Amino acid sequence: MLWGVLLLAGSLFKVEETLDRKQRQPRLGAAITDMFRELTNARFLTLSLSMAFIMGGFFSYLAASPFVFQSIYGYSALEYSVVFAFNATVISAVALLAVRLSRRLGDRRIVRGSCSVMFLAGMGMLAVACLTPDSSLPALVSLTLFVSVLGASQTAGFGIVMASRSGGAGAASGIFGVLCFLFGALMSPLVGLMGETSMLPLALCLVVSALISFILFNLGLKLKQPLTKEIL
Repeated sequence: MLWGVLLLAGSLFKVEETLDRKQRQPRLGAAITDMFRELTNARFLTLSLSMAFIMGGFFSYLAASPFVFQSIYGYSALEYSVVFAFNATVISAVALLAVRLSRRLGDRRIVRGSCSVMFLAGMGMLAVACLTPDSSLPALVSLTLFVSVLGASQTAGFGIVMASRSGGAGAASGIFGVLCFLFGALMSPLVGLMGETSMLPLALCLVVSALISFILFNLGLKLKQPLTKEIL
């Protein structure tokens, strides 16, 4: 809460608006209208949903991983926090690596590759859920592999999504953010459908989210690119 207050104060008193006054929306209603107009942009909406499913899979991991490692494999709170911190570090490291790779491979290949890795990791987790090995290592590897490419996919995917907008960047970014957190909120409860001792719902969420994301991403790229207005 304190950090949020500091950010708000800094935004109000230290961070100046960089957008030229001529390009700003004169009324709040105009910005809201832009948001509704963006919802009719099939390419933008399809690509945004693709990224939203990835976030759905990630939120599934956030919701279920404490039960996987603590309830099923008996990790202590400290041991689980080390695993969580390690995965967070891997996400950041892979995201930085993806920035360099995107210059050679392009953002589209980064997103497609990330979805493929997530799907394979989800299948690995599905195998763990069905075979229930005594060792936690297969589950750890599968989950780490899944979340490792999150930063890479979202960074590259966000640029592609924003390039497909037809209106203002603020409206498009707002819709994108809402969709990502909405799908995260919708998918998180699903991992607990079979109780805290079953990994099957989590595995299915990971597989389905990666597969649908890959399908929607490729579908979105095939849709017609809309004309983009210069007013942001």
